[in-house]
Amino acid sequence: CGSQVVPPDLVMSAPADSATQCGKGKGTGRATGPPPSGSRAQSLATKVPYAQQARPPAVGGRTDDEVPECTPEVTSPSTHPDVVNLGSVVRTMAVSAMPRPAPAWGHLLREQLEGCEESRRPRLLVLPEGGVLEPGPCGAGHPIVCELAPIAKEFNVVIVAGTLLTQEEDRVSCICPVIDAGGLVGCYRKRTQSAFLGREAYCKGQLGVFDTAIGKVGVLVCLDIEEENLLRETAEQCAIIANPAHIPYVATGSWQIAVESMQRRLEWWSCAMGVHIVRCDLPPPGGMGCSMVVTPCETFLAAGARNHVLGALPTNPRRRTMAWQIVRTRSEKLDNNWTRVQVRPSSQRPPVLEAESPPGQTGSIGGEISCSVDEDGVFWSRSDGIVHGLPMPEPCVHAQGTSEGSVLVLGRFGGVWEVWPMQNRERVMFEHLWRQAS
Repeated sequence: CGSQVVPPDLVMSAPADSATQCGKGKGTGRATGPPPSGSRAQSLATKVPYAQQARPPAVGGRTDDEVPECTPEVTSPSTHPDVVNLGSVVRTMAVSAMPRPAPAWGHLLREQLEGCEESRRPRLLVLPEGGVLEPGPCGAGHPIVCELAPIAKEFNVVIVAGTLLTQEEDRVSCICPVIDAGGLVGCYRKRTQSAFLGREAYCKGQLGVFDTAIGKVGVLVCLDIEEENLLRETAEQCAIIANPAHIPYVATGSWQIAVESMQRRLEWWSCAMGVHIVRCDLPPPGGMGCSMVVTPCETFLAAGARNHVLGALPTNPRRRTMAWQIVRTRSEKLDNNWTRVQVRPSSQRPPVLEAESPPGQTGSIGGEISCSVDEDGVFWSRSDGIVHGLPMPEPCVHAQGTSEGSVLVLGRFGGVWEVWPMQNRERVMFEHLWRQAS
């Protein structure tokens, strides 16, 4: 990132003790060697305001009182390009599918990629924990690597290939291969084995940050991402974290409650650490289907427990949602996660325009705020300029407001998404976020 001066209206206060420690080690395989000069934490401290927040001491488990603040000290929206521009957009897919042999994974991924026109084809695919049936050890000759490496090369994608089991010394370990066009980049070993055993449940393992065709990608398997220290050391050295996961299926459980519980944590930490998180869970009856793509500004959700999740990751590290100060403070600290935009596939269809409509159509969403669309996503504007941009999984041709206050976005290839804003996990109106000062 080039050196830029933060405009006065974006400056945030940061405690004097907000220095952090760099994570140690790297993932095995091709991603070896020391990190670049200066830690990612130091870079984020000047480029991403969220990273300037105080961080709790690295001790034991985490409580809600120990998590960092993620509410910026902002009193008004901004049209400054540093926080509005998306940068280039990396499209991604969480491939929520039941465990299967390597050839079956190859068939499924090829089918998904061939069905995508190049302009909307994902560059990052994440498979669920436990998805690979063939056991380890994992190397260049493992069936999943042999099957997926040619696909990664043909479509120029990065594949975080779920996990497989391998016998290592006196334990069975959960190993996640990372594959790109060059073959096996490296493997990450899951380090948190149980939610109930505390720190004695940790396995030996190294930090999993890998140099790939789309930049540095970190890997944390399932519960690893809920352990504060593992999440921090990974987020300090990469902008994207892949999270293969498996929440055990409970027939009497609620999919919506399970998703909201996980979403609450991931949104907070994505916002506080300034990283993108791509989570892929096994679908029912293998798991609870809590797949999602979370950025510091938005959350892409699945249409249902058995659906894949398409998301889009902007590469501008300074981008965030600038909105009017939130009036209501929630009693639970993790619920005070400021302003976000939610995106979910919809079965509705904007009645005005069809998919053949030319790009750039504009739809009013009421009041002073309007939407425009282009190849990268949706942009909200008022008279003094663009106040926010939302990257989308496919090029968009139309945006139209609904009576409920959300926006229906129509993609060039027929996809339809419902988009709505949240403040401190409560639904609000777009006009409330970015209205002109009275």
